[in-house]
Amino acid sequence: MRTSFLTTVLALAVTPMFGTSAIAQTLPASQISGNLQLIGAQQNGSPTPSTQSTSIPGVIGNSITAPGEAASGSLNVQTGPAPSVSASAQVSASGANTTGQTIISGTGGPSTVLTYSIEFLGPTPTVNVQVNATVSASTSASPVNGGLGLNRDFATFSVVGGANCGAYCSLSDSVSLSNSLTSNGYVANASFVQTLNSTTTSSSSIFSGAYTGQITDTRVWTAATGVIYTVALNLGQNIVANGGLGGGTLSTSASIDPTLLISSSTANSNLYSVVLSSGIGNTNPVPEPSSWALSMIGITLVALAVRRRTKADRYA
Repeated sequence: MRTSFLTTVLALAVTPMFGTSAIAQTLPASQISGNLQLIGAQQNGSPTPSTQSTSIPGVIGNSITAPGEAASGSLNVQTGPAPSVSASAQVSASGANTTGQTIISGTGGPSTVLTYSIEFLGPTPTVNVQVNATVSASTSASPVNGGLGLNRDFATFSVVGGANCGAYCSLSDSVSLSNSLTSNGYVANASFVQTLNSTTTSSSSIFSGAYTGQITDTRVWTAATGVIYTVALNLGQNIVANGGLGGGTLSTSASIDPTLLISSSTANSNLYSVVLSSGIGNTNPVPEPSSWALSMIGITLVALAVRRRTKADRYA
């Protein structure tokens, strides 16, 4: 009788703080894989490439110059207080036998820079998740004498569920820009793609001159609880200016900075929690005051129950 009573009271005390299903699985570690490659100084057709890679949070950057050409770039990867990646690149070239090129990508792959795992815990099969993500890419070009160059720039944020995610398996935002310097001037295209589970929406535009494309995602997404999701922050840039064909200057930048929190629209949202790969931040808010109040009431009830039982045993 004593054990049953105390167990019930303890459950009442702990439930408001942690929910009825708060056992997280072992999440895979995060992975950072960034690559920055500069290929410039191609005087007389002799390239001098320079490559840097990173596998830890931080910034890498480099630049190379030679008469008539230059290439530079930087890559910034952060895991907290919220995960983010950003990159920028610039090239220029003018004159015969001159080329500037900058490539930013994932090491060993075309784009993946940061991946980590996330799991939502709670007493129901699904939960409403507040998405806060800005995915942006920008580009500009200044041709010289109808110069020739190419510029590809993209940023993608995706969340993909593992086994048993059911109808709540994916979320993604993607901005992609491409442009070229031609003898007829500067032509560029932008595309925007958003996916929520099985539904995809997309749009595109044609522009000239400087341009910034951005998706600001503040959707409320229904996710499955108890399922490990993989979050990937991907970006890539490949820009080149050919001075022998007129040349000019091209520049790009891209950034991604997502957080995934339990939505306030979720009933009894204090019963749910978010777990991430070790070292990954999410700027998760502290528990609501009401949660702490309920927990303190429960703890007080436990203390009173123990005191009452102690007295009863003393006079038994």
